[in-house]
Amino acid sequence: HPSYPCLYFPTRGSREDQMPVHASVSVLASVSVGASLLSLVPLAYFINRRRLILKRKNSASSLSLILGSVNSAFVDMHALSSRLPQEELLRLADVVQGFDVQVLRAALTSALKAHAESETSASSTPPLPASSEVVDPFNLDRKVIDTYRSRALKIISEGRAASILLAGGQGTRLGANCPKGCLDIGLASRASLFELHAKRLKRLATIAAQATGKTAEKGIPWYIMTSEATHEDTIEHFENNNYFGLDRNDVYFFPQGMLPAMTKDGVAVLQGTTRANSLALSPDGNGGIYTALKKHGILDDMKKRRVVCCDAICVDNVLARPLDPGFVGCCLARKADMGALAVEKAYAHEKVGVFVKARGTKCGLAVCEYSEMPKASSEEKQPDGKLRYRWGNICIHFYTADFLRRMASPAMNAKMPYHAAIKVVPTVGGAKVEAVKLERFIFDAFAFARNSTLYAARREESFAPIKNKAGPGVKDSPETARALLLGQHTRWLQRAGATVLDLGEVEISPGSTYEGEGLADVVRGKRVDGGLLSL
Repeated sequence: HPSYPCLYFPTRGSREDQMPVHASVSVLASVSVGASLLSLVPLAYFINRRRLILKRKNSASSLSLILGSVNSAFVDMHALSSRLPQEELLRLADVVQGFDVQVLRAALTSALKAHAESETSASSTPPLPASSEVVDPFNLDRKVIDTYRSRALKIISEGRAASILLAGGQGTRLGANCPKGCLDIGLASRASLFELHAKRLKRLATIAAQATGKTAEKGIPWYIMTSEATHEDTIEHFENNNYFGLDRNDVYFFPQGMLPAMTKDGVAVLQGTTRANSLALSPDGNGGIYTALKKHGILDDMKKRRVVCCDAICVDNVLARPLDPGFVGCCLARKADMGALAVEKAYAHEKVGVFVKARGTKCGLAVCEYSEMPKASSEEKQPDGKLRYRWGNICIHFYTADFLRRMASPAMNAKMPYHAAIKVVPTVGGAKVEAVKLERFIFDAFAFARNSTLYAARREESFAPIKNKAGPGVKDSPETARALLLGQHTRWLQRAGATVLDLGEVEISPGSTYEGEGLADVVRGKRVDGGLLSL
């Protein structure tokens, strides 16, 4: 579709019999030939089919026709035809034809313009802060919180609330040759990040069933967004660990889209070991989730399951709790299309985006990146001494299913902005060139919500990101995330009446408790040593 310039690679999915059979994908064909047969015909099928047809025809005119269909200002296929074997040439042409070049180049122009403006915006007046929009549960009556929680737990118990995990990142920057979600951060259990999130989800399903008097818990649909680089390894990790006790029919994997790197004048960057025979492709950013949900049939699956809402969290946030009942219930009660957990910045110049009121809208929110904030505004304080721009974005979002469908529509997709990242990209034979990578940000959808909610959270209970390789004094590393997680477990035990002998070294499986519940009956009055606590 011309409104979707991304390329979606063929995927193995979680299993052939569980993926929707009606996905409509730019370069993936949809077939419906029975519940247990293939739902998606891979791109390789069409490449091979076209190659065989051309080979049988053995026609130079057919080859010329295909090469002529490629926008020569984007990739000069005729110039390459004298340097590449026919098979490589056809393979490249097939990939290029998966993109709408006109849409791509228009996106490049607008993204570069916005990028140039952002470099000067740090000296301009920022949007108004969103402080007045934040619901602070710590100042609410307990009965209100209980109402929020009850509402959310009822929907969760019915299987009508889903969770999305953003898991496309590689662990390369952390010194690991695996998806980030497969990382072992040094816990006594040796649990990976995927395991921590999976067991929290399973525990939440149990809590919801108990809260609503159900004898059997309903599985929570879990949609895991991977990337081309992490897709197969992620599925293998789940299969090797028996899906961490979850019903595999409730777990779905889908990759985000890919976009080509381009020069500033809109020419595709080509790569190859010895010759230019492939596009330099990279993921389209976490904001590509909206089109990816539609492309891979996830929105259709939500509709089939009667899902009314979901959340989205990042795999590298060790403290993120899927479908936090208080947060979800608040968003439902306030009829929010989209919501977010917000934490107070640790200090004025912390490198997190802050929530602001979107310009030109009545109720829209936006995220102002820290690099775009004037220094004086970042340091500005209110009469009570708190930062005026203090509510940081930690990428824990709420959505109604209807809003996700609206965001995935061609009309809305055309309004979602692209952002330009200027990067040095390897080309042929290891040479490098400065290029533009286009990406979308997940939080840009806030500007299109008719009603949105921000829900305050305590940093020490909700935010322990892993962004950097461990080292002395390094923040946001596996070591700091581990310390924050174990610190949370120590606080839970102390509140439950236990004496913790080895502070900060006791691990509690998320399969045993979601947010510290149920511990008092087990540990009250007891002395607890370090290591993994068996409950």
